[in-house]
Amino acid sequence: MIRILWPLAAALTAVWAVAASAQPLSPAEVAQVDAVAAKALADSPTPSLSIAVVRGGRLVFAKAYGLKRLDPPTPADVDARYNIGSVSKQFTAAALLRLADQGRLSLDDKAAAHVAGLSGADRITLRQALNHTAGYNSYFMLDFMPAEAGRPVDPAEIARRWGGARLDFAPGARWDYSNTGYVVAGLAAEQASGRSLSALLGDEIFTPLGMTGAGAVNDRPLGGGDAVAYTRIATAPPRVAPTVGQGWEFAAGGLAMTASDLARWDMAMLEARVLSPAAWTQLTTPARLNDGALTDYGLGVYVDTAGERRRVRHDGVTSGFAAENRVYLDEGAAIVVLANADFGGAPQQVADAIEGILASASVEAAETSPVQGPAAAGPVDRKALAIAKRLRAQLATGRLDRSRLTPELSAHLSGAVLADYGRSLGGLGEPTGFVQLRRDDIGGLRASLYEVDWGHTKLICVLRLAPDGKVASFALFEP
Repeated sequence: MIRILWPLAAALTAVWAVAASAQPLSPAEVAQVDAVAAKALADSPTPSLSIAVVRGGRLVFAKAYGLKRLDPPTPADVDARYNIGSVSKQFTAAALLRLADQGRLSLDDKAAAHVAGLSGADRITLRQALNHTAGYNSYFMLDFMPAEAGRPVDPAEIARRWGGARLDFAPGARWDYSNTGYVVAGLAAEQASGRSLSALLGDEIFTPLGMTGAGAVNDRPLGGGDAVAYTRIATAPPRVAPTVGQGWEFAAGGLAMTASDLARWDMAMLEARVLSPAAWTQLTTPARLNDGALTDYGLGVYVDTAGERRRVRHDGVTSGFAAENRVYLDEGAAIVVLANADFGGAPQQVADAIEGILASASVEAAETSPVQGPAAAGPVDRKALAIAKRLRAQLATGRLDRSRLTPELSAHLSGAVLADYGRSLGGLGEPTGFVQLRRDDIGGLRASLYEVDWGHTKLICVLRLAPDGKVASFALFEP
């Protein structure tokens, strides 16, 4: 489950003053961060948060909150590692840029030069695989972990199965998030270097930067001192999340580290270390499509502005974990928030608040959530809305029409998952509102986002429809 989520929180619009030095957070600022973290943990049953802040190009704050393990209750600490999900993508991109600096490959190489069995590989470049413009159909763009993802897989099989399928669009014609492109890029890095991607990252990035806790969970599993992964169905209590099988997160996710480790990477980005300045420019420059239109994605990172500030960011969500990483290129600042929960949105909530805390002047939050306007929502897809309403009602009673579900979703909506939905939804009655917030095509699926309102309770609903009209993914969770 390595997916991209629509943003549901506000962004700040004021300009920061450039930090002149690496000043530690003041007692007042620390108290504010403490309050923000406490609120985020109280707003949802997220067990723990680990936060790191860079100011003036230096790590000035690292603190953990809550419980890294619920049973037995174990306090979180800054040395605990968390899976960072798709934040891992920028490290895969960096590995290829490092090899390009060494003359072992070029990002403009055709994928066919490094990986066999791909569709359009004689037209698709490694750069397009990294900036999501290759046209590869993505795997794992769901809101649950399919059963097969618990079993080991060879990443080359992922590349053949999804990368060898018919392209979703002509290379360079549009942007569409694809985990498959990163598997292709990771395999190319291994072919060009003669090393595993894990060893390549360790040798070229983690060790030079002192990221002692960083590594792939497949090669360096999370242990007793690390955060335990938790998931949740609707409003049911958190459960230990299922473990993703060996190979599925390869190159597209699956790196684990402490918040301070990730902050050390952010400092390297701010100071242009490990990679050449030209490579860093490539990583943080938005891609252009064939028609000249500019995307908001570089190589493994989103590139945008918060007010007038340049910002490089990425979120990550995988089974039982979520992460938010933001780097402010002109201020020498960065924010890292890690959580051992794949629900609740706490990392984004906390990162948004810390942006305000670090501001040198008073700021006003400008709501940019798709909740706030019909323009973001777009025309209502009445067929999808009807399907979402029907599934909500069926989950409340525990009686599903499984003929409309993909086999993977049908298998997921059973046992404890189905029981948790029944307990969560059964007593709420009929919702008073079921409003489309947004719809889009993401990863080859027709996706719709809704707010479901019972007056005293609100949930977010995500519906993803396969091309054949079957429901590929459906989930209800607290905002």
